[in-house]
Amino acid sequence: MKFWFKTLIVLLLVFGFSLPGSAQNIGQLQVDGTKAKDAKHLVEMSPLILVGWADVPNREYPTGKKVQGREIVNFVQKIDVKQTLKGTASPLIDLLTTGVSPLPDASDPLNHSYPGSVAEGTYVFFLRPVTGTDLYSIVGIWQGLYPFDGGQTVGLEGYSYPDFLNLTAKEIESKIKAYSR
Repeated sequence: MKFWFKTLIVLLLVFGFSLPGSAQNIGQLQVDGTKAKDAKHLVEMSPLILVGWADVPNREYPTGKKVQGREIVNFVQKIDVKQTLKGTASPLIDLLTTGVSPLPDASDPLNHSYPGSVAEGTYVFFLRPVTGTDLYSIVGIWQGLYPFDGGQTVGLEGYSYPDFLNLTAKEIESKIKAYSR
């Protein structure tokens, strides 16, 4: 009886306190918004580059902070990895992004710093790990995100590098390999 009681206490300490604690900590995390100076630098700053499907965000974590009267919120969403272009990834990864609530209009400058979660779809993601977690964030906020349209990458106006536009997954993989040399 004592053995089971001690085992139960150990399990509660390990899982009971670490799971809620890590959820609380996600609200305290900050996405590194450091921008890349050019396309080659974007590749260098990204230990993980992949093609993946962004699912709808499944978790929101208030940060306790506000900007312009809006609450800053961290989002976590699953990315279904279709192809790894640089680095190593598990089949599903968790992406951390930061946005504001309520959502501003598309033209609002808040979107530059607080873009929120990624819309459902297939993208090339330039990612870096979030220190101390199993989460990833997009390098350069919008710089490291290239949606696919008709099998080719498209850019996000004002953020994307022309080097990565209008490319298939195979073409972008070749470009990444050339920049990684």
